[in-house]
Amino acid sequence: ITSPNETLPDVPRCANINLLNYTVCRRVFPELPATSRILCAGVLEGGIDTCKRDSGGPLICNGQFQG
Repeated sequence: ITSPNETLPDVPRCANINLLNYTVCRRVFPELPATSRILCAGVLEGGIDTCKRDSGGPLICNGQFQG
């Protein structure tokens, strides 16, 4: 359910993030069930994140969908 006053962008937005190796991922996100088969990505310094309702969007590396 959305508010009638809520607006969403017409064009998807993009953020540049880094792929994190398994060891870093486990250290930074200890609450996640990370295994060596999980792709982990983010920005360690923070400040870049998904927007409302964007979580779970596609991950693209070098112009190719990754999942």
